[in-house]
Amino acid sequence: MLVLLVHCLVIFTYPGSGRPLDVPAFETSRVISTFIMPAFYFISGLSALGLASRSMRKITTSALRFILLAFVTQLLAAPLLLIANPGMDWLTLSVKIIRPLLTGKDFILVVTWFFVSLAGVQVLAWLYLRQSLWIKLGVVAIVIAAYLMTTLTGKTWFMMHTWAIGLLFFLAGRAYAKRPVINLPPLYALAVSVISLFVLTLFYDLNKGCAFSPTEVCDIPSGYPRFYIDVVYGQFGFMPYFLLCAVIGIIGLMTLSMCLSHTKYAPNIARIGKNTLVLLMINGVFVALSPSLLADIIPTLPDTWILSLALVAAQVALYPIMSKPINNLLHICSNWADKITHLVISKSPKPIQALLSK
Repeated sequence: MLVLLVHCLVIFTYPGSGRPLDVPAFETSRVISTFIMPAFYFISGLSALGLASRSMRKITTSALRFILLAFVTQLLAAPLLLIANPGMDWLTLSVKIIRPLLTGKDFILVVTWFFVSLAGVQVLAWLYLRQSLWIKLGVVAIVIAAYLMTTLTGKTWFMMHTWAIGLLFFLAGRAYAKRPVINLPPLYALAVSVISLFVLTLFYDLNKGCAFSPTEVCDIPSGYPRFYIDVVYGQFGFMPYFLLCAVIGIIGLMTLSMCLSHTKYAPNIARIGKNTLVLLMINGVFVALSPSLLADIIPTLPDTWILSLALVAAQVALYPIMSKPINNLLHICSNWADKITHLVISKSPKPIQALLSK
């Protein structure tokens, strides 16, 4: 829901929207952006306790499922390009549809980048957890090299610039899940959550956007007046500050969940949480269409917060309707991934078959 909120706030605070900058809304979106995607990887790691015991075939199938989901939704979302850009020529349209299938980035729905990233992170985490020290060092070298390559050149493929932070927080979430359950009393949990938020508001602006300097201010191409962390485009800024704020934000989220788990709203919130993938897909359609379809009326609309919260509520209200078709699509991608893996294995030499079964 925080991802939905920050995307809505961005729509109404974007420099090209024609609206005067709503500073509180803009700064709120900056605060959320410091930790929300690391939190996604962390939460993904919470449910990955059995990862190390999977065979290579199973982990490959799982990763392929996410990549297929990103690719299939890219093709299904093609009409959205014409709706948002009715004057687009066929060559540009073809490039915008096909290029992401080759590069694993810049998808029409935007949010599906996370599926490609998580696929890579899962495979790297599996290698790190199962193999020897040298393999672990190799995995670390790969993710650091991928991060530095993107930072220095601005180029990335299949979201490789996210592997380093994704793997770090994915493994952190898994390590947290292996420890005895921590369940603070509601008042203590709420206090820690509020303190975490307060501390985060003190530290988030330390990051000025420079990868190799804690104090230098670096310009970013987004047009915002101040640095804005954007994981999808590799805008991490100074990594120690990024990691610090991500950890503080995750602590705030975890303790908030402990507090909410004792309320009568817990079952409904948990139900929404279980439909995170559905909500992401709905939000992807919103992100793809809203900048173009709402462009003419955005400058005339009233309060940013009312609009953003109303749009979040509308997207949440849609998930019961969209849950079945989107989950069916995920099931289809899972079946395809399994069939493709089976076909590749059946056609491979026996040594490779033996390796994939380990």
